[in-house]
Amino acid sequence: LTGCQLQVDTTITIDADGSGRVTQAVGLDDAALARIGDLEQQLAVDDLEAAGWTVDEPVREGDLTWVRAHREVDDTTELAVAVSQLNGPDGPFRDIATGQSDTFLDRTTEFIATYDLTGGPGLFADADLAAVGGDPWGNLLARIEAEEGRPVTEMVDFSVTVELPGGYAETWTPAFGDPAPTEISARQTESKVVERLVQALIVLLVLVTAVALRVAWVARRRRTRRMMAGRYSRR
Repeated sequence: LTGCQLQVDTTITIDADGSGRVTQAVGLDDAALARIGDLEQQLAVDDLEAAGWTVDEPVREGDLTWVRAHREVDDTTELAVAVSQLNGPDGPFRDIATGQSDTFLDRTTEFIATYDLTGGPGLFADADLAAVGGDPWGNLLARIEAEEGRPVTEMVDFSVTVELPGGYAETWTPAFGDPAPTEISARQTESKVVERLVQALIVLLVLVTAVALRVAWVARRRRTRRMMAGRYSRR
């Protein structure tokens, strides 16, 4: 890939207890970075930070400069809200559904969503610019395409990774050129048999310890009574 390339990676992580994190990473090559200028000055992070997000300092990794924003969540309900915050009202994520279900012997965690890029770059445009002349990018994309000699839709790569308990991880790579939305469906069922066995062993150990202490106490009490009885009989 040559010139003005962006990589947009979304990572959604759900831990065993339902907590987790959402990480949005944007990587820019040197040509894209040159169009932006001073990246730290261009970043508008106040709204994200006010909503509970942490925005890391830009970092160089290989051929790209990365900016990452991440938010820790307490449960899957909050995680869905976090994804919606990244997405905005018209972004690519649609029909987000996530949650956990517990039975005595297993736990199931899932994340389901539709990632729809069929609307093109306008999905990520400023709504205020869309009202001016009908161009949501204010002619910016047309100018970039003319200078780069290729469509903007070929300059952006996307990935969505879902990480679930038990080591599950799956990545989808939607693209502007896809004829239909990408269906994201991640589901993991963990056995709780070992967890239940450990709990049962702990309970058994407590019971055995309690019985042993009771037996020792009764035996000591009987010995004390016999000793006392022996002293009285000698009198």
